[in-house]
Amino acid sequence: MRREGVREMVFASSSSVYGEPDEVPVGGEAPARPVCVYGASKAACESLIHAYSKLYGIKAVVLRYANVVGPRLRRGVVYDFVVKLRKNRNELEILGDGKQVRSYVYVDDVVEATVAAWRKSASAFEVYNVASEDWITVDARAGDG
Repeated sequence: MRREGVREMVFASSSSVYGEPDEVPVGGEAPARPVCVYGASKAACESLIHAYSKLYGIKAVVLRYANVVGPRLRRGVVYDFVVKLRKNRNELEILGDGKQVRSYVYVDDVVEATVAAWRKSASAFEVYNVASEDWITVDARAGDG
């Protein structure tokens, strides 16, 4: 980037950097405590980008995307969920204890948020969470009775 004169960058990170957060929804001030290699690799990249931004004055925007969904989704938990429901609409597999809370954000909203964050960003290094305002709570008891 330095050799080619690139002065700005946007990095696609992940809400996985938070691991198992203490509060939901997760605020941007929450500490990065990843519990998987994917989240740890994203957190490591964020740290390197931060150092590079401070050392060389490069504007860097980091976007921590939540679970992105859209029509071309071909892998992941949401994709597997939809595939299983298409096979049998009468059976829903509940993972874990059934009380998980997740934020899902549509891909078009992610694109809009990415462009808006890049345009809005004024400082050398900024981090934004990109998620829906409405967190979806999965309750295994829903539908009983």
